[in-house]
Amino acid sequence: MAVAYQSNQAKLREQLVWMGILAQRSSTLADEVKANVRRRIDMFQQLWDEDPWIQKLKAEGKAEGKAEGKAEGALQRARWDVLRVIQKRFPGMLTQAQEQVERITDSAVLDELFDQVFDAPDEKVVLSALNKAAQP
Repeated sequence: MAVAYQSNQAKLREQLVWMGILAQRSSTLADEVKANVRRRIDMFQQLWDEDPWIQKLKAEGKAEGKAEGKAEGALQRARWDVLRVIQKRFPGMLTQAQEQVERITDSAVLDELFDQVFDAPDEKVVLSALNKAAQP
């Protein structure tokens, strides 16, 4: 195949990708044959890595991962902020509050809860705010 497509590297990459996918999904090929195909295709790993489509997929995956990590970090920080205020103002409620705050998955809800806890005059108001915010 490499000889047949030596003048067209893009076409060779494409054919190798499809051959690998089809071989791995085949239920009629023996595992030994699949392993042999995989070994031969692996020799062309550089072609795979340099392919613009593969590079684009990798970049998109990386960007998605960063965005998800950033969102999760912001969510954890918002949870921590709420719990820190509760720890300082109403330490007796901390354990109960931790369970409820962990159930909240919306940063906006946590931001609102933070304000309510910060301004709360007593534990009863905090408990009410926690219960409301933790409801699905």
